[in-house]
Formats: sequence, structure tokens, C-alpha cells
Amino acid sequence: MHLRLDRGSFKQAGFVPCCRTVEDIERVLMARNPRVAQILSDPGPLYLFPWCQIAPGHEFRIFLRARQIVGISQMLRRRDGALQVGPARGAAEPILRDFGMRLAQASPLANAAADVMILRGAAGLTCQLIELNPLVRRTDPGLFCHVKNDFDGSLRLAATPETCS
Repeated sequence: MHLRLDRGSFKQAGFVPCCRTVEDIERVLMARNPRVAQILSDPGPLYLFPWCQIAPGHEFRIFLRARQIVGISQMLRRRDGALQVGPARGAAEPILRDFGMRLAQASPLANAAADVMILRGAAGLTCQLIELNPLVRRTDPGLFCHVKNDFDGSLRLAATPETCS
């Protein structure tokens, strides 16, 4: 299971815990997590979603501001910081941009961060929405940076991660 509160997930250092037992859920809820501590002052409901194993390098975040794509970032999920190879830029970018443009028109949020995954099937590559969140300062910017405000509409892949300072 994947745990989530209204205002954020239990992600820590880019890692999202998978819960298979009640004990796993308890461990995640009780763990020291400064990011979640901020949210727990007004936690709202707790959501449990079925776990979906995403192929390494195939998770992306599409950033929308005023219903326009301001950036697309590959999301890193490995604890050891190793780079993850996903679909080639030429194959992924048109699918991500098409999905992002359609989502921008359909979304209830004008400013959003959409977590999506690229799936490889018999018909080729497709894009699927994982979850949609408001684009706010605490939103993980992926390979972009809120401080630098460097959302330039580009697709950024994890081959050359930069630090945000």
C-alpha cells in the first residue's frame, strides 16, 4: 500500500515506503519525518492506495502554472542516489507533453504538479496519471528549483542532477 495524507505523502529523501502489513503502516506513521511533521498539525484524512511498481526512471512530474506546462522532471526514487535510466528523451517527451497539455485543460487545478508514469505496452509508450497535487512551495520540484525559479518549460532527465541552493 501507498500511504498519503491530504497535504503530502510520507516520502523521505526521495523514497516512498511500500507498506505490506499493518506493522509497516504503523512504522511509517511513527517514523521521524520532518516533512510529515509539518503536515500533521492539520493532517486530514489518511489515504491508502494499492502499490504500483514503477519501472526505474519511468516516473515523471509535470508542472503546470496557469494551465501551461512550465517543466517536466524525471523523479528519482533510489535511496543510493544512483541514476535511473528511463525511456529515451525522444520517445518520452512527446508523450509527456501531449498528456500534460490534455491534463492542463481537464485539471480542476490551474497550478498543479502531476505525478505520472510512462508505461511500455504492446501499443508502445503511454502515460498514466499517478496523482495530482497543488503546485505550492513545499511541492518537490524534482530537477527544478523553487529558489532559482528555473521552471523553463523543459524536460529534465536525471542523467545530470543538480543541487538546488
